[in-house]
Amino acid sequence: MIILCFLLLSCATGDLLVDVYLQLAGVSQKQMIDHIDWDRYLSDLHAVPKLLFTNHWTSAESLNTCLNGLYLIANGLSQNQIWAQKWLDACGKPSPGIYGGASIWPGSYELCLNNSLPGTMKHDLIRGRYCSISFPIRFSNSRSTNMSFFISLGVCVPQSCETNQLINLINSAFPSLKVDATRSQCHWYADEVPRDSWFWIALTWCSVLSLWVLVSSIVERILYWGWSPNRQSRSLFESPVEIANSDVGLLNDVPPETECIQLPSECDDHANRAAYRESRMRQSWMLTVLCAYSFPYNVWTLRYIGQTHNNRRRLHFLDGLRVLSIAWVILGHSILMPLSVSNNKVLASTKYFHSWAFQAVLSGTLAVDTFFFLSGLLASYSCLVRRDELQAASFTSKLRIWGWFAFHRLIRLTPTYLFVLVCYTGFFFHFLNGPLFPQKLGQTDVGFCRDHWYLLYLNNLIQPNQMVCDS
Repeated sequence: MIILCFLLLSCATGDLLVDVYLQLAGVSQKQMIDHIDWDRYLSDLHAVPKLLFTNHWTSAESLNTCLNGLYLIANGLSQNQIWAQKWLDACGKPSPGIYGGASIWPGSYELCLNNSLPGTMKHDLIRGRYCSISFPIRFSNSRSTNMSFFISLGVCVPQSCETNQLINLINSAFPSLKVDATRSQCHWYADEVPRDSWFWIALTWCSVLSLWVLVSSIVERILYWGWSPNRQSRSLFESPVEIANSDVGLLNDVPPETECIQLPSECDDHANRAAYRESRMRQSWMLTVLCAYSFPYNVWTLRYIGQTHNNRRRLHFLDGLRVLSIAWVILGHSILMPLSVSNNKVLASTKYFHSWAFQAVLSGTLAVDTFFFLSGLLASYSCLVRRDELQAASFTSKLRIWGWFAFHRLIRLTPTYLFVLVCYTGFFFHFLNGPLFPQKLGQTDVGFCRDHWYLLYLNNLIQPNQMVCDS
């Protein structure tokens, strides 16, 4: 067990933190507490304000509040109080397998958040705040002089302590440690996550879209009630239907040749409803826009999409290629993405990276190329369908056709892409919390999204070192 919080607050110099860890790794928590010179550490805490009070601190009030909380915890540990030992227990300790890459020592995130002082002491002063402190370990081997190996350590401090305060305190107590400020952070509580303009933009967009879907669903239901007297059953989803799929058309204005594969009565039922719905759509463009977001109708459409087919233009073999490609992408992300927070990087790389079967995971980036191939294939295929018409068209007509083709693809993709970008940027820090979950702009690509969002499809090409949504 390691008493991290209070070793960091002491004014001892010389040994690196890792050396202290290795010396104390086999000592039990009770033995540790019994042999600590508490008078020394408590006196050091009283001397810290005079030693460290610089313009780096937010304010004298917050500094004193943080130090008072640390002093109360240290005093409780000196008296072997159980509540104080919980603060000690919540701090990170060296994990087994350091030589195998165990560089993340998180401690207990949940225990830290539940820590508090009993009785009459101020609850808000002593409420636990979990902080992740990262510092580099430099290798003495000449072959590794340019490499940096970071240790991530979980520290449980009072809620009033801030990230810059803790970093300055550690760097003052251990100058040779050199805590990395960009990788270190004190985690917010769920109610402390800042709600900036991006959050409100994303929330407004989602609210408007949800309201649109609700209104569209109500309008669609009213249309169904107007059509339902023409059929015996009033269930919206009870009859399989054939959905026309004309995604491959250049301008989506070529009627596909479809064939109903259901019973004749079901085909008639579908045709009657489709004709009724289309006739109502032609009466008002507003009705067309509203019903485009109808939840019941779109679910009804997707439910039976697999029971229909286009007997002339559909490329069925692409379905299998899509499944294999997306499975390949998921496989690569599910294995490589957690590698950054794993504690056996060295052992895993030695074992798996030289395996021939693991090359499929390492080559997972090639799966993205298959989607580029599919996109180009379908674009070319849709153009070949209109080849004769394009050859016979005049130069002006060709410009109009190709311009409309490019505009159609752009308007089809951009709203969805922009919606995902805004939601990712506005809601990312509100999704989860935990010891390994980043909550600083410098630790994620959220900051890049906020800086280069307007570039849309060109952002990763213009700023290759600041990839947007690359995770």
